[in-house]
Amino acid sequence: MATAHVKLVELAVAGPKQIVVFGPEPLCGGTGNCPILVFAWIQGRLRLVLDSFGSTVFIRRSMTGGFHDVATYTNSSADSGGFGVYHWIGAAYRQFWCVSVQHMVISQGKCGDAR
Repeated sequence: MATAHVKLVELAVAGPKQIVVFGPEPLCGGTGNCPILVFAWIQGRLRLVLDSFGSTVFIRRSMTGGFHDVATYTNSSADSGGFGVYHWIGAAYRQFWCVSVQHMVISQGKCGDAR
């Protein structure tokens, strides 16, 4: 059975809550990236306003056009990935900014180790 995570969130300053869908699991990739969909009520109809893919969704404090900005993180491999930031433009979210990241091990050992 396909499982998706669904949440009602307040992305807009005013009006009804929006629906964020993460998954469903059969559509997720091996690195944990899944479809990320946001639906909003626009002129009395439920519409898809963000269609993305990733492993994590962040609702940012910053706002554009009366809606909170949304950020996603996508795993590319065990040590790399990318962030995307979406702004509300008109009647939907559009990607405003993106960056690829390469993870590095700064230090390793037991957490709380005093060396």
